[in-house]
Amino acid sequence: MRLFFLSVVVLTFAAAVSAAPIGVTVNGACVAGSCPPSVLAIGGTDTQNFDYTLTLANNDVYRVFGNFSATNSSGAVAGAVNHAFEVLYEGNGSGGASAAADTITVEGLYTLATGLTSELGFRSVIGSFGGGISGASSGSSCLADGMGCVSVHAPGAFSVDSSEFTAYSSSGVFDYNPYFTSDFAAGSPAGSYIVWGQDTPLAPPPPTTPEPGSVALLAVGLGVICVIGKRIRLCAR
Repeated sequence: MRLFFLSVVVLTFAAAVSAAPIGVTVNGACVAGSCPPSVLAIGGTDTQNFDYTLTLANNDVYRVFGNFSATNSSGAVAGAVNHAFEVLYEGNGSGGASAAADTITVEGLYTLATGLTSELGFRSVIGSFGGGISGASSGSSCLADGMGCVSVHAPGAFSVDSSEFTAYSSSGVFDYNPYFTSDFAAGSPAGSYIVWGQDTPLAPPPPTTPEPGSVALLAVGLGVICVIGKRIRLCAR
């Protein structure tokens, strides 16, 4: 019973340490940071990189990679948040073009500490369609509350400003959750992409290795289990 209790304490501590002030979801799955995120204090900064492979029910495969970042210098949303990511179609079971229309939605989750009660602004959304993507492809982006929406269409680069809107804080924070929907039309070949946040394609990231902090935290957890498990020889080396 003691072993179980102390193990729970270690796992809870690990979860608290890993909480991040930015989260990223792809088709509803949390792929980076924390969902929901913790609060990014004024003066704080964070970047969440991600590289996620999504296989749809029709066997179409997409690689979604890039980053969401924030620097909360003053408690204002304007100028505080940024992103650059790509949705890349890699093919399907037959290795060919997409057989059906596919929708991939990426959402950034931010919670920014603020002393403001509201903020008036608009969104500038840039990106590009490329890689021979079907001309019937399109995209859209909104905030989670339905404000600041824009629509874009293939082919080529785009730069669109939304209409003005007012964001309101609650309990001293702005919850700012933009989502980006990429609609790939049927017939898009492997290598087709929609990039958001810049108008040139991103270089796919290299394979990842465990971060030193994560390895150290795991070692701490195993060390606790080792100490309390001596009598039953559950000691990790």
